[in-house]
Amino acid sequence: MIIRKLTPADAEAYRELRLAGILNAPAAFWAGYDEESTLPLEAMQARLEETPYQSIFGLFSGEKLLGMAALKRESIAKISHRATIWGVYVDPSARGTGAARRLVDALIAHARTLPELVQLTLSVRSTNETAIALYAKVGFEATGVDRRSMYVDNAYHDENRMVLMLDA
Repeated sequence: MIIRKLTPADAEAYRELRLAGILNAPAAFWAGYDEESTLPLEAMQARLEETPYQSIFGLFSGEKLLGMAALKRESIAKISHRATIWGVYVDPSARGTGAARRLVDALIAHARTLPELVQLTLSVRSTNETAIALYAKVGFEATGVDRRSMYVDNAYHDENRMVLMLDA
């Protein structure tokens, strides 16, 4: 398996994995299937265009995209010292292989190359014990809970907020 930054050329594979993820784990994504599936391919290509403020990484087995994770930061000077990890998803066929850990490690390594970044934040569904344990293992600490953060399948879902200090 290899990890690399996704490019607009990966848009079809990214779209396919993202839509499968939304169907498989709807409470893990802020976007819904109906919203995401109607986006034109050009919107996916634009999302995959690397900028100084966002990079999306993919984990591949051969040509098959099996995992994805993104790092985004704001351009606003007062908050540009922090970035958010979002969109972490691994296809069920690749779970238990260390794929998620490798993706998160790649994001952290990338973040460490950006000298102005001093912290990473993320939100994770409060019932996703596997993901919470992974994030804690790589150094993230809990900072709070967003109660009723999402409404999916006629139920509210809480999200844990976590932070990793890169300069500690």
